[in-house]
Amino acid sequence: MASINYKMILIEGWVNDRTGHLSDYFYRELKKLEKEFYSPSEAYGNMLEIINRLKKQTEKKYYEQLHLWYLYDSQQKAKGEKVTMTKPIIENFRQSIPLYFLTDGKYAGHISFEDIEDIENHLTFAYAKIQKEKISDELEKLKKLVTERSNNLDGKPTKLTHLLQLYYENGCRPLTKPQVEKLAQDKRITKSVLINKWIDLKANSYSHNGNSNNIKEIKKSYELLLSAFQDTNEKAYIDVKNHYDQLKETYPDLAY
Repeated sequence: MASINYKMILIEGWVNDRTGHLSDYFYRELKKLEKEFYSPSEAYGNMLEIINRLKKQTEKKYYEQLHLWYLYDSQQKAKGEKVTMTKPIIENFRQSIPLYFLTDGKYAGHISFEDIEDIENHLTFAYAKIQKEKISDELEKLKKLVTERSNNLDGKPTKLTHLLQLYYENGCRPLTKPQVEKLAQDKRITKSVLINKWIDLKANSYSHNGNSNNIKEIKKSYELLLSAFQDTNEKAYIDVKNHYDQLKETYPDLAY
């Protein structure tokens, strides 16, 4: 894999930017490098190193000029002559660097400290945009996963539904192991899987433990039980509805 000339990416973008879209240029370059298996964070870090070196070069040029000024100043004073050269002011001046030497003769002109800072700002904006997109993509994947798992429960009795059905039919009293084993046999559910589900449910007082996936599953089970108990078991229907309403009030953002 050929090495990447990060310095030329930075300088060419700045030199050729005539429309004020330097951030868009850096965004495209970072995405291109990503396709070549250079992560945006790696490329951004390497470019920042180049930028910091260029800043140091401009400051070195400034201090060299400042040193020359002090030599000139002392010489003029030693001769008793007037100082005619103005002292450079560090707060508002940085020495620029000739592009000819930075680009091996490809470009002429100079690049200043302020120009380099401008490049850094646009590069950072482009990198932040990519990071924001990655976070957004991850959130969308998570939402899709939760939705898929939730939709898989639509209209289907689950192991949880069967256990909760027995729980409410039993007057909201704790289930016994024989009851769970009989349910597994009646519904032809693998005994070990159903018992593990029952142990988890019992440990959480026949409710959910705050996990978003558990809440989704509980919600679907309640909807199925409300439909099943509506005309067959008034007491169980009221108990399920009360608990379902409490769930929706407690977790309004996850219950729908």
